[in-house]
Amino acid sequence: RDIEDFEIEVSSSGLDFPLQLPRQYKKNTGKEIKVIMKDGTVKKGILTEVLNDGFVLEESFITKNIKKKKEITKMPVSIAFENVKDTRIIVNI
Repeated sequence: RDIEDFEIEVSSSGLDFPLQLPRQYKKNTGKEIKVIMKDGTVKKGILTEVLNDGFVLEESFITKNIKKKKEITKMPVSIAFENVKDTRIIVNI
C-alpha cells in the first residue's frame, strides 16, 4: 500500500441502469426515482405503488399559502409503463 498508488471503487451492481421490468419497480418501491416520459417531460418523486400496467409516483410541490408561508404538497400521479421512456433511481449520498 505504501509502495504503489491504487484506488478502490465500490458500486452497486445495476444502479446506473434504468428500471425496465415490473419486478424492478416493485423492488424499488419507497425509493426516489426520476422518470422521463416519451413526450419529454421529466417527473421526480417517490415510487409508492406498482400496478399491472404502470406505477404511482408521489410528486412533491412547494406552494405558498395565503400568509406567504411555504408548504409542501404531495400529489400521487399514475403513470402507465407504455408512456415511460426511462426510469432511474435517484441516489442520495
